[in-house]
Amino acid sequence: MLVEGFAPNEVVLLVYATAACGRASSLDDSRSFFANMLPDYGVSPGLDHYDCMVGAFGAAKKMEEARELIDSMPFEADARVWMTLLACCRRHLDAENGKLCAERLFVLDPENVSPYKILAEIYSQTGREKDIPGLKKMVRDKGLHKLEAESLIQIDGITHKFRVGDTAHPSIKKVRKEVARLAKLMEKDHGYKHENLGWSECGGGVHSEKLAIAYALCEKSREISLVNNLRMCGDCHTSAKMISSVVKRKITVRDTQRLHGFENGVCSCADTW
Repeated sequence: MLVEGFAPNEVVLLVYATAACGRASSLDDSRSFFANMLPDYGVSPGLDHYDCMVGAFGAAKKMEEARELIDSMPFEADARVWMTLLACCRRHLDAENGKLCAERLFVLDPENVSPYKILAEIYSQTGREKDIPGLKKMVRDKGLHKLEAESLIQIDGITHKFRVGDTAHPSIKKVRKEVARLAKLMEKDHGYKHENLGWSECGGGVHSEKLAIAYALCEKSREISLVNNLRMCGDCHTSAKMISSVVKRKITVRDTQRLHGFENGVCSCADTW
């Protein structure tokens, strides 16, 4: 609720828009808020506000309405807006609209490999595995730089770095045992099976997020908070949700897309990232 007599600026309204659009059942509220920004508060919606509204339509599986809103914007939609919609396509396994979003991103953000990976994840779960090699070939042909996935976590004031398939960390044997223990718990409680979602990051090695989380649990850290240099893959995202449930701990991950808060088997991003 906005305070009576208080005239909010576009930044304050962005905070309210983000909160409204972030609720799963808030599409009507989001529409009303967005439509009334100018008449009620004298603030024209900016790109950030449009991005929030696109996310609200996408979360509600209203992909056509999201695209219509993008087409009606008074300015050019940037890569962030199309990435928001692509993330929603991944959540709802919408291959057709996902392909459209990814193709826009290939042009708007040509150095970013994430759209290729997200589209590959969608294809792998919608029976279109045959289209994945073509995406990988595009990445190779364009010479896109592939960063090595890393996760940083601070324990007792010391920062620890884990890489995909890490063997160098001094506690790696203990960490791998913890990863195996967590996998058994996830399988027992949630029927978890490792997901290979179309784009292998590391030739089968354990991903850095899992190693960092396992290390924090081994060290009985009061806080499990890590930073990634890349977007979380679908399998690590699913695993973090399940781990938060089986060990009854909150896990925070900052990746290149957003801040994820995992708690009781749910992520704050509502599986849209």
